[in-house]
Amino acid sequence: MAANSTEDYKFGYYSDAAANLDDIAYSAPNYLIVKSAGNVRTETGPQVGNPYFRANSSGQMVSAGNRPAGISSNDSYDIISWDCGAKNILTVGAVGGLANGYSRKEDIIATDFSAWGPTDDGRIKPDLVADGVDLLSPINTSNTSYAVFSGTSMSAPNTTGSLLLLQEYYTKLKPGTPNNFFALGYLKRAGNTYR
Repeated sequence: MAANSTEDYKFGYYSDAAANLDDIAYSAPNYLIVKSAGNVRTETGPQVGNPYFRANSSGQMVSAGNRPAGISSNDSYDIISWDCGAKNILTVGAVGGLANGYSRKEDIIATDFSAWGPTDDGRIKPDLVADGVDLLSPINTSNTSYAVFSGTSMSAPNTTGSLLLLQEYYTKLKPGTPNNFFALGYLKRAGNTYR
């Protein structure tokens, strides 16, 4: 992959990490990896003309002067990160919740933070979206602590739980039928925020 001076090549790139996830999915065909798409649309960097930093060939962050106008901002398409582009996983983006349930497609509103594809080879990612705004979520301060969070790290567990409920319902409808599907939630933690 040739380096691009205006956009990080890892957006949409099929990386070794994505290939490893595909290997896991291939080796465990009864498990579905559910992955958060990421929240990078709000991480747009400094304004044009302000100082910014770039990774050099050693991976060290170094001053690159003032940000020129031609550098891509993460506010459009083609910002799915390299580890979300695996082919055999379910990558989940975030939309706002539907307090009154679904009645028309216009009710579905994409969040301003959820990453969008496509991947470099043209696949559409995320694969689906789920509610990821202001969800009550467990936190690690105690066994009974909760807080309200927004992010694709809320929509991916939401999806994982929904898939498991569908699996449970299927076994009730078809007792005795082998049920070989399991959903595994997968997300990454960066600092104090979930992605």
